[in-house]
Amino acid sequence: MKTITKTHLCLIISLLLLWGQSAFGQAPANDQCANAIDLTCGGTQNGTTFGATPSSYSNSSPDVWYRISNVSGPVTVSLCGTTPTWDSYIRVYKPGPFNPACGTTMPLVVQDDDYCFPLSRVTWNATAGDVYYICVSGVGAANPPNWPTVGNFQISTQCTPAAPSNDACANAVSLYCGNTVSGSTVGAAPDMGFSAPGVWYSVPGNGGTMVASLCGPSNYDNAIVVVQGSCQNTAILVSDDNSCGGTSATVSWASTAGITYYILVNGAGTASGNFELNISCPMPQTPPNDFCNNATLVDCGTSIHGTTIGATGPYNSSPDVWYTFTGTGTNVTASLCGSNNYDSYMHVTRLAPGSVTCVDPQWGAGSNDNACGLDAEVTFLAELGVTYLIRVTGATIPDVGNFTLTITCDTDCVPSNDECKNAIPVVCGGDYTGNTRCATADLETGMPYPNGTRGVWYTLQGTGGTFTAQTCGGASWDTYLYVYSGDCNEFLGLTLEALNDDYCGLQSLVTFATVPGVTYYIVVGGYHNATGLYNLKVTGSDCEEKPKKTDETQYTGAAKAFQLVPAPNPSTTYVDFNISVVKPGSGNLRILDLAGHLVAEQDLGVMEEGLHTVRHEWQGVPAGIYLYEMRVGESQLNGKLQVLR
Repeated sequence: MKTITKTHLCLIISLLLLWGQSAFGQAPANDQCANAIDLTCGGTQNGTTFGATPSSYSNSSPDVWYRISNVSGPVTVSLCGTTPTWDSYIRVYKPGPFNPACGTTMPLVVQDDDYCFPLSRVTWNATAGDVYYICVSGVGAANPPNWPTVGNFQISTQCTPAAPSNDACANAVSLYCGNTVSGSTVGAAPDMGFSAPGVWYSVPGNGGTMVASLCGPSNYDNAIVVVQGSCQNTAILVSDDNSCGGTSATVSWASTAGITYYILVNGAGTASGNFELNISCPMPQTPPNDFCNNATLVDCGTSIHGTTIGATGPYNSSPDVWYTFTGTGTNVTASLCGSNNYDSYMHVTRLAPGSVTCVDPQWGAGSNDNACGLDAEVTFLAELGVTYLIRVTGATIPDVGNFTLTITCDTDCVPSNDECKNAIPVVCGGDYTGNTRCATADLETGMPYPNGTRGVWYTLQGTGGTFTAQTCGGASWDTYLYVYSGDCNEFLGLTLEALNDDYCGLQSLVTFATVPGVTYYIVVGGYHNATGLYNLKVTGSDCEEKPKKTDETQYTGAAKAFQLVPAPNPSTTYVDFNISVVKPGSGNLRILDLAGHLVAEQDLGVMEEGLHTVRHEWQGVPAGIYLYEMRVGESQLNGKLQVLR
């Protein structure tokens, strides 16, 4: 049994007078478990149970609560430094999976009554990551009332802080715009040459302004540092100590989409403690050319900075911005090369003849994803006076960023005989070379598409004889030949006399009778606006020297060396080339698009006499018309394939 002495009574009265009303005032802030005060290793703080209410954990004695976390190994919580004026009790609890924190069934870890009579001290082994709740109370109403069951005290804590899981940059916690997390630097090691312990977080850039703030609850003088790209980067992008006012920090920076930013939360000097980190991303301003009808006008030689940050995207696609360009009659290159900011994509369309707005019909002129690294570039023939729309977007929905759009134009690309009125005279027996790469559309032809074909013009004077114009063996792309009579200087003044597409593989041959004194116009164009180098031969009954048969012989030789049937055609997933070889030789198959670009190639090895089947898969190939070149030995056959999706 404990007895109270005169000395004890005098001491109690003195302390009560010293603390005065505080001993009998309102309930302490940590009267409830949910309001437990955090203890720190090596810390000492004053407390009281005066005014507190009892809980189910303290045998009906008034109690107050503390909490400790982020510790590992032996922990000692003690009231032994307090002048003994009351009979204390300490109990330590640890929540579990089925025993929530501050619930009514937290398991007891350790307890003590009179380690340092009549006060208490407890020691236990803490597990890193666990949270422990400490209940400080009196011995309870059942104890003989020789000592008071309420009083003031000093509580001290001795322990080793556990290192936070994100103590190292390599273990940075991933955050995103809008996230708020609580953390602690207690037990962490200093980083980047600073003296204060620090912990790490990472956030991906979104191409806009980003803010990292410690302006929320914090119990120490915190600080913040941001680096970009990697944990090995020691160059500080931005840092701060006290911009929130008081002792809290906040930083903001212009981010780049696709770049990872690493955030170090530490402290001023050697300070450490608990904090709350918030990541926010204010909405960027919408670009003025976000919509097609507000497209920015660009011209040859333009180099303009732009951004898709803050832009919207139609049809759930990546955010995009728009530019408009008026055709110059030359090849034009729209390039984002050198921007090196995000994975861009570019699509160029031309408005249909007579169209003036974005809602009018459009025809594709070219598109590209990664012409130069992650940057896009498109080269297209910009027909004179035609409006082109240049759409800059991202390769996938999240891809946004800044870029520089540069427009360059060829100055000497359009052929001199691009128009009927500038047709070049030809004669029977002539052999002419040229290039339709920068030729503009000839509406006079009207075929094979309503906008005509991109062709060049020649004139031939009729003699009354029969003439043949051909590109057989003189081109590697799909040519078209047209022959007209009449006057090209008059509206609708031309009459179609003859036309041909695939007389000899992909090349063309037309034969037409002439009237003496009549001018005939020969147009070399392309199927589906295909263009390229060509060789035009003109022969006829009035020629002094008969043309050589090399081209026809080559074609005939191919037919004799092997026969070829592609099936199915059109096809969706594959096409089989069924080949009957008459004369053995090395086989080779090439697939090209209509612009002559190689799509695929197969080396077939030596193909012996007999039947062979070669399958070509259309994996990753968009719908459209494609060309094939099948060679066996010195012989070759060409044709068209259609892919459906």
